[in-house]
Order: sequence, then C-alpha cells, then structure tokens
Amino acid sequence: MSTFGGLKSLLLLSAGTLAWVASAAQAQEAPASSGGLDDIVVTAQKKSERLQDVPLSVSAFGSDFLTKGRVDNVGELSAVTPNFRFNQFSVGRVDIFIRGIGSDFGSIGSDNSVGSFIDDVYVTRGSGVAANIFDLERVEIIRGPAGALYGKNTIGGAINFITNKPSQKEDAQLRIDVGNYRFLSAAGFINAPLTDTIAGRLAFSAQGRNGYAFNTFTGHDVENDNNLNVRGSILADDGGSLRVLLTGDFGRRRATGGWRHQQPVTPRNLPFVSPDPRRGASNDDGRQTADNAGISLRLDYESSIGDLTSISAYRYNAYSYLENVSGFYVSLTNPPRPDLAKPNPDLLFFNDVNEKSRAWSQEFRLANKAFDDKLEYTIGVYGLLEKAKLFDSTRFIFPDLNNFVGGETGDMDQTVKTFSAFAEATYHPVSTIDITAGLRWSHDDKDFKITKGGIPTTRVYNTPTGAGFTVGRDASWSAFTPRVSVKWHPTSTQTYYAAVSRGYKSGAFDGSRATSPQAAQTPVDPEFAWNYEIGAKTEWFDRRLRLNLTAFYTDYTDLQTQQLLLIDPAIPPQRILVNAGKVVSKGIEVEASLAVAGPFRIDANYGYLHSRFASDLIVNNVNLKGFHTRRSPEHQGSISLNMDQEFASGARLTGRASYEYTSSFFFDNNNSPVTRVHSYELVNANLDFTPAGSSWTFSLWGKNLTDELYVRHTTAVFNTGYVLYGAPRTYGVAVTWKMGGGR
Repeated sequence: MSTFGGLKSLLLLSAGTLAWVASAAQAQEAPASSGGLDDIVVTAQKKSERLQDVPLSVSAFGSDFLTKGRVDNVGELSAVTPNFRFNQFSVGRVDIFIRGIGSDFGSIGSDNSVGSFIDDVYVTRGSGVAANIFDLERVEIIRGPAGALYGKNTIGGAINFITNKPSQKEDAQLRIDVGNYRFLSAAGFINAPLTDTIAGRLAFSAQGRNGYAFNTFTGHDVENDNNLNVRGSILADDGGSLRVLLTGDFGRRRATGGWRHQQPVTPRNLPFVSPDPRRGASNDDGRQTADNAGISLRLDYESSIGDLTSISAYRYNAYSYLENVSGFYVSLTNPPRPDLAKPNPDLLFFNDVNEKSRAWSQEFRLANKAFDDKLEYTIGVYGLLEKAKLFDSTRFIFPDLNNFVGGETGDMDQTVKTFSAFAEATYHPVSTIDITAGLRWSHDDKDFKITKGGIPTTRVYNTPTGAGFTVGRDASWSAFTPRVSVKWHPTSTQTYYAAVSRGYKSGAFDGSRATSPQAAQTPVDPEFAWNYEIGAKTEWFDRRLRLNLTAFYTDYTDLQTQQLLLIDPAIPPQRILVNAGKVVSKGIEVEASLAVAGPFRIDANYGYLHSRFASDLIVNNVNLKGFHTRRSPEHQGSISLNMDQEFASGARLTGRASYEYTSSFFFDNNNSPVTRVHSYELVNANLDFTPAGSSWTFSLWGKNLTDELYVRHTTAVFNTGYVLYGAPRTYGVAVTWKMGGGR
C-alpha cells in the first residue's frame, strides 16, 4: 500500500505555489470565460448566494456529480469533503463526525452532533439520514458549529439535502444499473405542468443486491440490501407574491445483518473464527429494517414587510435491528466449543433493537433589507415536538448456560419539545466589507421514561444482579448560540473571512445501558463549543483555478461521548454515555479545482485534523488527557481527474477517476490497538457516453477498484475487536434515458 505523504506534500506544495503565482499577478474582475469553472449556488445561510461568497466552511455537490458518480448515500461524500466522517453501524444508525466531533450512541435519549436536514426540515433519527440519495439538486455540508441559523444539535456541523423542485418544463428520466453481487437499480423522475401555475414531480429509486459476505452455517448471503424510495411534490407559483410547495416522501429498506469478523482474534476463539473476513459460520443471519416517511408544506410570500417563509413538517422513522454481535457460530454438542468452566466474554449473544419516532416541526422566517440595502436580516422562530420509543434487548442464545436465564431489556419512551428564536443580520459598510452577526436562543425539554426488565437473577458469571425497574424524569436546558463573521471581498474572485461561532447540543439520558435506577434517570450535561475560523475563497487565472483554504480552532466543553467502562469486574465492560470535559480540535482544510487544457478538470481536497482530549478524563484508571478523540483521522484527502468532452458530431463523453486516502484512526477514545483502523485507499471511476442527438447515455462505473479491505465500523470487548468491513470491489453498467436528449 502506498503512503499519503507524497500526495499530501504535492497538494500542499501545489496549492502554495499556485497561490503565490496568482498573488503576484494582477487580479481582474472579469466574468468566467468559456473555459472557466462554473459558479456553485448554495443556501447555507438561508438565502441563495455563490459558494465563493459565503463566509462559512461549506462543501456542495450538485445533481450531475451525485448521479454520474453513483453516489448512493451521504457516506460516499466523506471522501470528497475535508474532515468529514460517515460510519454506518446499521441501516438505522449512522455515526457522522465533522472535525472530530460526532455522536456514536444509539439511544433515543441522546441526539446527533451533526444535524441533518431535508429541504430545511430537521431529521431527528439516523434511519432518515441513511436513506439513499436520489433526485437531488445538491447536498451541502457545513463544517463547524451552525447553531445561529440551524439550531440545536449542529455543534459539529450540518448536512442539508436539497431536492429537485417541480417546474413548468415537461421532463423525465430513467436510469437502470446492473452490477456484480447481482446489483440492480432503477431510478428516475417525471416532471410535468399540471396547469399554467401548478407543476408536479414524482421521483423514485429502487435498489437491490446480494450480500457481501456468506454465512456457511445458514447457507445464506449476509449484508444484502434492498430499498425503495419515492418522493412526490407539487408546486403552485403564479409568478406573483405567493409560492406554495407540498412534498411527501416514503422510504423502505430491508437487509440482513452486518457480518462481524473478529480482529484480532484471541487464542481461545481461534477455533470459531473464519480466516476469511467475508465468509464464516454464524448462528443467525440477522436482520435490518428501516421505514421513513415525511410530508412538508412550504409557503414563501413576498409581503410589504419582507419575504415570509413558513415550513410545516411531519416525519416518521422506524428502525429494527437484530445481529449476532459475537460474529461466529457456537455449538454446545459438537466440538470445537467454548470452555464453559471459564468466564468467556466473547460467548455468542444477540442484540435486538426496535425504534420508532414521530416528529412535528414548524419554522417561520422573515427576511428583508433596510438602509438602502446596506443591511440584510433574517429573523425567525422554530418549534419541534418528537415522540420516540426504543426497545433494546441483549440476550444470550443459550438460556441454560451457567444458570443464565433470559436476557436484559430496556423499553424507553421519550418526548422532546424544542423552541428557539433566532436572528441574523449582515451589514455592508462599504462595497467590499460584510459584517454578519447572528444569535439563537434554544430551549429543550426531554421527558424520559425507561423500564428495565428481563434482568436475570444471575449473569453468565453467576454474579447476582438487581431486579428490573421503571423510572422517569423530565429535564430542560437552554442556551444562546451566537455567530459573528467579517468578510472582505476586494474583487469578485477573492473572499477572505474570519468567524467566531458557538455550538450547543442538548443534555441527554443514557437509558439503554443503565444498570441502576439512578443511572437511568440522571442526564448528562449539554455540550458546548466555541469555533474560531479564518478562510480564503479565491479564483485565479480567469477563474480556471479555484482555491479555498480554511484554518480552524474549536474548543469543546462537556463533550458527550460513549465510553467503555468496567463497572463490575465480574461482567464485561459497559458502554456508558459520559461528559468528557474539554476537547480541542484544530486543523486545516483545502479544496481546489483546476480547469486544465481541453475538457479536463482536476479536483482535490485535503483535511488535516488534530483533535485530542485537553482535560483529565479517568477511564478504568487511565487518564485520557492527550489521547486522540474517536473517528478523527489526522490526514484525509482525495484527488480526481474529470473529463467533459463534446465532439464536433455532438456526441458527449464524460468521466471521472478518483483516488481517496484516509490515515489511521481510532474508533474509541481509549485509543485501544483493538479499535485502531489502519489507513486505507480507495479508487473509483465512471465513464458516460451520449451519442449525438440521442436521448440515451451509456455508462460504466466502478467503486473500490483495488478491492481494498477497510473497516467501516468496529467495537471491542476486552481484547477482541468486532469488525464490519466496507464494501468490496463493485462495478457495473448503466443506461439512462432522458426526455428530449442532450445534456
């Protein structure tokens, strides 16, 4: 495996050289030439503006990139977004980290640190984020606290999925993909005017494939995946003052369990573990299901007092999961079998989870200008009501083993009420300077109840335990999250900014792993962060080179994190939610695009991250001060060559080849060698050909072309890691039909 040192040095040297050369030349305010880079328009600040003008760290990916690159989920964007990590534990639980900060706790009592939004509607649960990407206008990823405009639980950042809207143009598209592992996919849309002022759009995506691993005990594939997603929208717009958009969506996903492979393997488990990371015996295939649905109504009204926006939404998420966590097959009658006379923390057991969530939200915004347009401002209020249920069961498959009867269950209910008020204003004292100040006040109330049942009188080690219990508690938290930025744009191709912002994540209950009534009803404190950032967004050489640089320093207090603690020496360690004190995260981010000769463009990005505990945190007699935070690779980057060639005949050939690198990192805060993920490299490519004047496009695509074996999730019990691997080499062909032909 090659190292990233050469690529990293090349990226930094090239960026520095290009910036120096460009600064020596005279910057000109000319529009982009035919060979220049296209503008990217985003709404990260709740208004449409050029990406290069936004004083935030934002990465944006348009429909063309998402479709041709066969980007199925937001996790695939981690390779092209600096300091962004997406680790999927199951179809309903995703761990999203930005700049070393994220959530890795599955209980409904805790929230995400990176907020996810669909057309500005907050998605409360992970199953709504794990759904397939389809028929999107773009995806925007904001790095750093976004509390002023996006609210609670965006302390690490925010992801906004912007869907394609209906228009008065008759349009339709259908794409069929076929690939290895019997992959079959169909996706498309139809858009049509219903009247002179009303248009409708219907989009869908259906996918299915065999599993990446094989269970030799059951004779079945595992890690197979089948999903269906549908979205319909109606837009009423007469060109006057009122615009009404109604959107509904539904998603259904069915899969077998993830394949767990022990790595490293303890000597006593060698007889039970397959040397093949994608093939072996397990007592059960497991299952994963996810159902998501939502409806939203957006009203935009141009009034005498400004532009009014109302967003009313309801979202439903349901998720279930059953997995053999140990990852191997155990027989009590046929050797090899475990030595039952000795405590064996790796003995086969199952984790069974069922989660449901219903959420209602309402947002009102007013945007206007004043003082001869020198002042732009947005004010608003937001409310959310969520009702969630979670049943979490851990059970051993052999009820008579060492007198261990039954299993341990947690039945949880939670009601969350959120209210916030916010305002943000930008003042233009002169044409080249913008000063922005924003403030949000958030109040969160959580009513949490848990019933712990099925707790056996003796555990596997014959250690007495307490009886089940039912407890409940209500807790509230409030916070102010300001943001201030100063932007200097001396020319239309140069933007420099400095920004300070505060992030907030509400307090949480650790219900699923609580072993006592006191622990179950004692919440952890809210999490806060101050982020300090400077950046440059520049374009050079008649906009043929785009170079964006960011440096940041983030100070976190009371970081909420899942920690493996040894509560009782007689039982395995338990994963408990704790406040970890202070964490400092700092780094550099580089994003560059260069339109080279002819039809070619080079894109590159690089993220450097230094994220460590900055205060004492004693875990199992070890002080974690100075340790790396989990899911925080020090180096992450990619480089790609893109082609868009139109021939004299009118035929078009487009393609992209990319190389991605992620340095080693730890999956836990203890920095245990067992959860260390080694560095890995991925190579992807796609090629699309459209004949002259044709409505058809023919495509080839491949992902992980070098068949790299890399870890997408791992956990540890004592000295054994239980690993979920990423997808192997996949490839396929596709054909796309587009109404009217052309691009």
